Amino acid sequence: MLRKHPAALRFAERYDPAERCISAVSHLELLYGCRNRTELRDLEELFADWFTEVVPLTPRVTESARELMKEFVLARRPDIGDVLIAATALDRSETLTTCNRKHFEFIPGLEIEIFRP
Repeated sequence: MLRKHPAALRFAERYDPAERCISAVSHLELLYGCRNRTELRDLEELFADWFTEVVPLTPRVTESARELMKEFVLARRPDIGDVLIAATALDRSETLTTCNRKHFEFIPGLEIEIFRP
């Protein structure tokens, strides 16, 4: 969406604007990917236009992520950010939309929707 990819925009438009939210971790990952002030400004505009909420980490989400990491760290080596994102979706009983099924498919109870640009 940041790069105005038509498929990404069509995908996001399928959802009611009042229901579009993003985890704080995903927001931070996108900020980290900005290469200059223009991209940073564009990202902030995107968030203002497309998302109603940046979902913060809570103690309950953090504890859930810790338990997920303990369960899967040796067998799956999940990324810390992915575990926090999954724990956020689980805590809110929401579907996680991703292009990376393999990063999340092993997490029990997590509903995943795959986006293909």
